[in-house]
Amino acid sequence: MKKYILVLFFALPLSRAVIAQQHFQVSVAFNEKLDIDSLYLFSSDTYYGAPVMHVAGRSEDSVFHFSIPSNAPRGKFYISQKTPPEHRLFGTVYTYLSFIPEYPFEIGDAMKMVVKRKHPEMQITESFSFDYDLHISGNGAEKSIAWQAIAAAFLKPTPGILFIDSAGYFINPLQEKLKGALAALEKQRAVLPAYYYELYKAQIICKLLPGAFFYRIQNFWNSEVKKLNDVARGRFIQSYLSYMDSLHGRLGPVPDTIAASLDSYVQFLYKEARFKTFLQSGKEDVEGVIQWIVDNYHGELKEKLLIMALRLDSSLGDFSRFEAELNNISG
Repeated sequence: MKKYILVLFFALPLSRAVIAQQHFQVSVAFNEKLDIDSLYLFSSDTYYGAPVMHVAGRSEDSVFHFSIPSNAPRGKFYISQKTPPEHRLFGTVYTYLSFIPEYPFEIGDAMKMVVKRKHPEMQITESFSFDYDLHISGNGAEKSIAWQAIAAAFLKPTPGILFIDSAGYFINPLQEKLKGALAALEKQRAVLPAYYYELYKAQIICKLLPGAFFYRIQNFWNSEVKKLNDVARGRFIQSYLSYMDSLHGRLGPVPDTIAASLDSYVQFLYKEARFKTFLQSGKEDVEGVIQWIVDNYHGELKEKLLIMALRLDSSLGDFSRFEAELNNISG
């Protein structure tokens, strides 16, 4: 397999200063000819919105030029190519294969990214982190460099999959990854804008404690913890609740504006509350969770949590007594 380097440059010429207030621009160049006619950049103006696809054809000098409009001052993007016909995933749901994982952008960023295959002689694993090295520099690069360091903690192996130790206390098998990611975040805090420090804090939680985390614990409860005696089950419940309280205490509150902008964090808050009621009452008390939302949240975050309840659990509860709150959801 040929060796190649992928170079991305977020150009911001002085002559385009006015345009750059509403666009960010990306040029993708290869140092040798490849059988790729188009690249695809997927961007979202907010962390809640669905990505919009932008396509760039290859110029005569094998450069792909993107000029991406944005209605918001910041968002996220990733870059893909179409799955080649010889690839094992061709013809499946994987229409596109990602070259560049998800990174944030702001209007006015002028970043340069250099991507190099780690092992050109090997077939790709379809995992960017294992297949490529990525060097990032330029104006606005600090937020992407920070996330790159944080994401490296996710790649460490996980010791076991159980949620209980020999004494019957709850343990999080992803704890070491979580600690590593948070430690990396703290190392980057001095160079990160405050917005991205809070955003990455929420994203770490979503990455390592996703909605499926609570589903797996509940399955573990039904298959293992229910077999224990009352004292042991109580010990497990109390240690789980203490663990989650200490985690929130360590992180501190995530600002509502950031929490509401992340669909994954809204889902984390909702599923955490739902699982807590399951432990306390032995059933999924969705109406109790909605009452908790109404009592403890306000504004956009409350609305997003109520929408999450309707999306996930509309068949599990009677929402009629919350009709006023649901009718007042805006947007």
